[in-house]
Amino acid sequence: MGFNRFNQDDDYNNELENNEQGQNSVRESFREEVSIFSEGLIIEGNVSVESPLVMKGKINGNLFCKQSVELKDNATISGDVHADSLNLESGEIYGDVTISNQMTLRNDTYIKGNIKADTLDINGNVEGNIYAQSEISFSSDAKVQGDVSALYISIEKGAKISGAMNIGEMAKTQEPVVETPVYEEPVVSEEPAVEETVEETQEQEMEEQNDSLF
Repeated sequence: MGFNRFNQDDDYNNELENNEQGQNSVRESFREEVSIFSEGLIIEGNVSVESPLVMKGKINGNLFCKQSVELKDNATISGDVHADSLNLESGEIYGDVTISNQMTLRNDTYIKGNIKADTLDINGNVEGNIYAQSEISFSSDAKVQGDVSALYISIEKGAKISGAMNIGEMAKTQEPVVETPVYEEPVVSEEPAVEETVEETQEQEMEEQNDSLF
């Protein structure tokens, strides 16, 4: 009897271990969850996302993402972008871009605004100043209209850059000051509206008539 009970306890412990592994795998799937804004989706207003984001639609407002952002299928953002990393595979951004780590612009992409990141790999079109804390790499199809500042810069043959260049330690003095916008709720007056009832109006007219008689 004791031997059988030992087997039952052992099976129970194995079952608990399997359940814990299953729960851990579920937790991992939640950690790896990705937000997807599908093609054709249009969002009017600012967006804040904590998970990685794959963007295929359009945002008319600022985007704040604590993790990675990937723009695909001609996605468009009309507003500032703040994220951990950015991969602009296909699409356009009209606003300033601030990235904590890696930023990549593929061919046939466009940004109109200033860019700040740790490292940049540019093969698209940029109209605005670019600052990298470490390195910028310009591929052959890169087109930039604006000043460029980085600790290290590499440029492939065919890239076109119209603007001043600051390379090395002096580039740190060119670091832009980026302020996160603060959005305030509209102020609504708490004073009650003044409305006159029909009775009050009639009483006032009667008083005026009585005063005219005397």
